[in-house]
Amino acid sequence: MKKDKKVLLISHLWPKSPQRLTPSTGIYVYEQVEELRKLCEVKVFVPVRINPDLKEFFSFPFKGKKILEKFIFKFDSNFTFLKYPKIFSKHFYSFFISFYLYTKTREERYDIIHSHTLFPDGFSSYIYSRLKRIPFVVTIHGSDLMFINRKPFDKFLVNFYLKKAKKVIVVSERMKGILENDFKIKNSIVVRNGIKEMFDMTDLSKNILFVGRLTEVKDPLIMIDIFYEFLKVRKDFKLKIVGDGPLKEKVLEKIKEYGIENFVEFEGFVKREDIGKIYSKSFLTVITSRSEGFPTILFESFSAGLPVISFDVGGVKEVVKDYKTGFIIPKRDKSLFVEKLVKAVDFSWDRDFLRDFSSNFTWEKIAKKIVEDIY
Repeated sequence: MKKDKKVLLISHLWPKSPQRLTPSTGIYVYEQVEELRKLCEVKVFVPVRINPDLKEFFSFPFKGKKILEKFIFKFDSNFTFLKYPKIFSKHFYSFFISFYLYTKTREERYDIIHSHTLFPDGFSSYIYSRLKRIPFVVTIHGSDLMFINRKPFDKFLVNFYLKKAKKVIVVSERMKGILENDFKIKNSIVVRNGIKEMFDMTDLSKNILFVGRLTEVKDPLIMIDIFYEFLKVRKDFKLKIVGDGPLKEKVLEKIKEYGIENFVEFEGFVKREDIGKIYSKSFLTVITSRSEGFPTILFESFSAGLPVISFDVGGVKEVVKDYKTGFIIPKRDKSLFVEKLVKAVDFSWDRDFLRDFSSNFTWEKIAKKIVEDIY
């Protein structure tokens, strides 16, 4: 295909960014870009906040160029970092990023600018688009929209600038509904998070899989409670935890408190190239998050033939259907989750159907949709 589109992409969600919590954070943006680059020319810009030592700025003699290189400019063949001081608000950062971009790309012409998240990336793309007089697209992934009612000024800005976007990409129908009903924004389109590859079909090893950061949002502690109650009914399964994070010690303490150490396997952080092997040696996947956009682990699980048991968060229930692709727990009811988990391990899932379903959501197909329907 002829690469006749030039795209400037802004995203602080980038797995190689030094401010990412884990090496794989933002992998869904990276994998999307890999496929987009096969169809169009994409230049990636990654904003990174830093805490500078002000003594270096005011030292004598002033070594201006070296300091700017250290704190501001860093280039890679596939992306460009912008390091900026963590001093002001994200709204100021948006202006800083957009004007920096404008000065660095003044002689370059792009057909469109695409950003991920509302702040600072999305607002930056709006400002840049006004300066360069090109259309802009914003992708919203979840929590930044779900919690925006707590921040009236952010909501005001979002309501203002998203209406001027060529398209607003959201990852679920629920998010599209929020934009239409709460913001009266009619230019949104649903494009799910995809998968890079199909994993090998599960060998039906009796492992219940939890994949995610060990944070309050993912709520791994309630998963330990649920699994403890599940063991009172079935002791032939193990819980496999993949991920790391600030709640790790509390998770380990709770496992020890319940005396279920022999029934829990703690994998910690797993490299991207190895995660498929873990899905393929599991029976089903559980999601206990308090909030989600549209988690990548849904289609990853389906690709290996794993059903998903989840609380009703984000866009999960748009693809998790009872007795077809898993079970949805409508409220944060631990006893109901246990009940569905017991049913799930005894149910005869159509794993070929799950795998076929996920094949429609590869990044290759999604990137083609973005280029043809949005760019």
